[in-house]
Amino acid sequence: MEREALLPAAVKMGGAALAVHDHLCLAYDSGPERDRMIVELLVEGLRAGHRCLCLAAASDQLAISARVAEQGEVAVEFDEGQREGRLEFVDPAHSYLRGGRFSSGQMGQFWADWAVAISDRRRGISRIVADMSWAQAFLAPDFVDDLVRYEAQFNLWNQAHTQETVCLYDTGRFPDDLILRLSKVHSQLLIDGEATPNPFHVDLARILAYER
Repeated sequence: MEREALLPAAVKMGGAALAVHDHLCLAYDSGPERDRMIVELLVEGLRAGHRCLCLAAASDQLAISARVAEQGEVAVEFDEGQREGRLEFVDPAHSYLRGGRFSSGQMGQFWADWAVAISDRRRGISRIVADMSWAQAFLAPDFVDDLVRYEAQFNLWNQAHTQETVCLYDTGRFPDDLILRLSKVHSQLLIDGEATPNPFHVDLARILAYER
């Protein structure tokens, strides 16, 4: 608790305060809305001095970085091997789909590697913004189960690091029942413009118990 008290105040997203360790589910209904929210999240994080990581398709990265630059924030990285800047982009092929397929265990290793890579270069808060549009192409039942498991496992990793994370899901790409299921494994929801604890949150222990 004493360590948390030393952290700087969390920045906001459109007026919604984001706190360290928040893992927020944000549903949107159009590409322009997604781009606006991603840019807003990154700009506000950068202005607060946070290191920002944006997980987005390679085809979207230049447009996002240009809009961030319009706001006066231009320290952008596209090479995952260069970790010195304040804003880093990684596409699904080098994160969720490393090796050509998704697995929750593989993503756990991705986050462990990323934490080690930045540990000696960055202190303070990190902000992670993840566009989950890539998952639309893989909605078989086994994939969905592993994606839900990953999001639940990520809560534990998120709690162990000084960061805030927002996952964006497109209501036009994913069925309502899947978005509802995914929202339950996020610790926070964005409701009426306010980040709030998720009253329907299902933790990893309950998911693993169900699978057994």
